[in-house]
Amino acid sequence: MLVFYNICRKDSSVVSSELLKYHIIAHNMGGEVDSKEGFENAYTRGTRLFDADLRFSKDGELILCHEWDGLIGYFSFSKEDIYYNDLKVGQVERSLLPSKEEYCQTKIDNKYTMISFADVVEYMKEWGDIYIVCDAKEDVEETYSTICKTADYSPDVLNRIVVSLYREEDFDIVKSIYPFKHFAIRQYENLPRSADEIINICKEKQINIVNVGTAYCDRDTIKAYKKNGLFVYAAVVNDISYFDMLRENGVHGIVSDFIYEDMMDAK
Repeated sequence: MLVFYNICRKDSSVVSSELLKYHIIAHNMGGEVDSKEGFENAYTRGTRLFDADLRFSKDGELILCHEWDGLIGYFSFSKEDIYYNDLKVGQVERSLLPSKEEYCQTKIDNKYTMISFADVVEYMKEWGDIYIVCDAKEDVEETYSTICKTADYSPDVLNRIVVSLYREEDFDIVKSIYPFKHFAIRQYENLPRSADEIINICKEKQINIVNVGTAYCDRDTIKAYKKNGLFVYAAVVNDISYFDMLRENGVHGIVSDFIYEDMMDAK
């Protein structure tokens, strides 16, 4: 789930309220893979919050890719080249990967156009109402330094970036790179923490967002988050009837591949 912490500070309360207008975060930018087509379709469906999976290309540029496993056969690496870090995230040696240009010229399943973070920045400049929830699959310092450089340190762009962290200690690393307004910390099976620990981290670091898996979506956990001023988003949910049940338990919204913001309008 994602949890939005509504901090009553003058520099963030307005933006936090803007984020909280929305109930859907587009997983993988809105579809099966992080693609141009999925992103644009989700935007036309009213979605304004987008989950972006960030990795590096061979030439050190940021590209959007959830996992390499599903792209075997499109590029020069093989299944044997994939290894897993301590967070169980699949990695491939950078020298075996495509360049940014090669990656973005590749069509997946003959229908998905792959995109880079530079492409996302251009979308953010054109559409001033979208927010990007960044999921750094590789080194945090390198990723967020490159995010800032790619965006030319534009506050208009970077103030609509949500920094999503797996480790508490990465908060200070990212904060030293740029004063981002929105932070997330994740609670997943690969890095489990109790609700009390998550709540304490949010209070100490004034983190805007906590990203937690549906395995932690029990009523008591949701109640604890709400009691401490947190707004709960469950991830990943593609069954709207399950979403209805979660909302009854106090969940504010979801991260989803195929449920869009305009479906909320129909409720």
